[in-house]
Amino acid sequence: LIRRYKEQVWYIPDKMLCSMKPLLTLVFVLISLDSLSAAQKKAPKHIQAAWERVTFPFKKECVTETGIAQGLADRLFLHSEYPEHDPLKCYIKCVSGRMGILDVSKGEWILDEFLRQVAGLTPSIYAACKEETKAAPNVCEISYGMYKCVVGHVSED
Repeated sequence: LIRRYKEQVWYIPDKMLCSMKPLLTLVFVLISLDSLSAAQKKAPKHIQAAWERVTFPFKKECVTETGIAQGLADRLFLHSEYPEHDPLKCYIKCVSGRMGILDVSKGEWILDEFLRQVAGLTPSIYAACKEETKAAPNVCEISYGMYKCVVGHVSED
């Protein structure tokens, strides 16, 4: 294998390249995992616990309605884990609707209920997140975007 870098030519023997592949793969995976965990913020533990308490009564019916894996639903509010996954987005919409903080038919948040029920949420966080999610194409995306935004604002960096 021949590599060019700033007009310099490097030759890496095939034997050496083959022995380096597992190491390079491991380094790439570790960097990817580190950047993923750094990119995904987490709410403080007391807020996670409060969110789990208020959403728990709706978990079973929303898992059934959306077809989300139970493990994803379990980890969403209690551990602030929110992978980019369509059923998860609609699960957040379902729970928000059942809580009465989202009018799912219009895709509009019910501010008074939202502020009353969601620990850590302030009017300024709500306004910023509403603005950030206004271009979302559907109610599932609006719900997911709002959740991510609120987590980002309440997280401890």
